[in-house]
Amino acid sequence: MEMIKIESVTKSFKQKNKKIIAVNNVSLTVEQGDMLGLIGVNGSGKSTLIKMMNGILYPDQGEIIINGKNPWKHQKEIAYQIGSIFGQKSQLWYHLTPRETFMFLGSVYSVKLAALKLHVAELIQQFDLHSFVDRPVRKLSLGQRMKCEIVASLVHNPSILFLDEPTIGLDLIAKDSLTNLLSEYNKVHNKTMVITTHDISDIAKLCNRVVIIDQGVIIYNGTTIALTEKFANIVLLEIVLASDIAQLSIEVLQHEKSDAYTHKIKINTDKIAVSEVFNKLEIYEIIRYYQQSLDLTAIVRVLFEEGVIDDRK
Repeated sequence: MEMIKIESVTKSFKQKNKKIIAVNNVSLTVEQGDMLGLIGVNGSGKSTLIKMMNGILYPDQGEIIINGKNPWKHQKEIAYQIGSIFGQKSQLWYHLTPRETFMFLGSVYSVKLAALKLHVAELIQQFDLHSFVDRPVRKLSLGQRMKCEIVASLVHNPSILFLDEPTIGLDLIAKDSLTNLLSEYNKVHNKTMVITTHDISDIAKLCNRVVIIDQGVIIYNGTTIALTEKFANIVLLEIVLASDIAQLSIEVLQHEKSDAYTHKIKINTDKIAVSEVFNKLEIYEIIRYYQQSLDLTAIVRVLFEEGVIDDRK
């Protein structure tokens, strides 16, 4: 079932006497249960796209449909179908407990009291809030507050959840806990989630699909598996030689020297095998080496640097 449909959407802003195109002819669909990672550097257009999906901004041209409705023409109806977390804009009341906030937000969304109590109890259980849900928000750690922010956005049981940088500022343990809880919630409830983050490791853990946007244009739209497979033939090598040589007599995609003896090489294994690289460099005496395939973070960096366009956008 199609939960989000974006078709040929463009959005521009006026800056002094100049027109800035923030989103340029973007099209994509998101199915029910998808966990979509939306990646882009600052100014890439991802925040503008998210705001249009939420009905906060409307496009200059094109169409956006959220669960069958236009988000800026049907803002009230859409508000009941989506939950959103935007950066530092907290839904929690500083001097109230999270439980009190959850109950208040449920009443705002006209959730019946009996159903609200039951749903809040389920969310407290699923997100493991028991030890601090009745403590004032001001006394909670950042990780505890972020868990509560997510629960606050789920109180009215939305079909779609938008998460903007959900793990920013969290330590490793808190981050792992939160991503595991989100992943489990998605599996159990089949909710659609759109996640924006600068931490690509979050995308790798959570998302089955990824959209990469640069200068308002989608440069990749597909599964995370397909993206990693697309670059499976690219290998990074760091080789320390006993002697100082300027050039290597091998075919490489990229070659850098970090010092006189250390060579950082990127190769395409479809053109030259790793074993062949080592065979050709044996004459220089290899002191040590390090071999690495591209992880999702490195792949995204390559896409931004080289502007690779995927044909599934």
